[in-house]
Amino acid sequence: MDALQINAELFAGISAHASAETPNECCGILLGLATAAAISVSTFLPTANSEPADPAHRHSIAPADLILAQKNARLSGLSIIGFYHSHPEGPAQWSQADLDGAHWPGCAYLILGMKHGRVEAFNAFLLVARGPAERSFAPINVKIISN
Repeated sequence: MDALQINAELFAGISAHASAETPNECCGILLGLATAAAISVSTFLPTANSEPADPAHRHSIAPADLILAQKNARLSGLSIIGFYHSHPEGPAQWSQADLDGAHWPGCAYLILGMKHGRVEAFNAFLLVARGPAERSFAPINVKIISN
């Protein structure tokens, strides 16, 4: 899998969510389909950042939101194919905290780098698991498709 594909309208919605949540990190769930060639986003579910200690620098999605996303995906014939979050005033690069909180191997993790409440950059990473305790992020391309 070498790319995360998302249409421009969905990407604009995710960017708007990130801007609205600044100065805190936003987070959400990506639903769609995955093939050997690409992970294609069909829709996204914005979630509240349930990180209690430091929501400006960390994010957490509540278990209830994950259960609801799984139900919505199943009813739509889709799958949870990834997650997104923002780094307010930070780069579109994963942090150790992001890796520590990633638990869905094979899913894409889209990170939005923000500056002054606007998306400046974005990158996606695939979570690769080589065992229960050995995980890493591999960069994948992001292809924004015109509507």
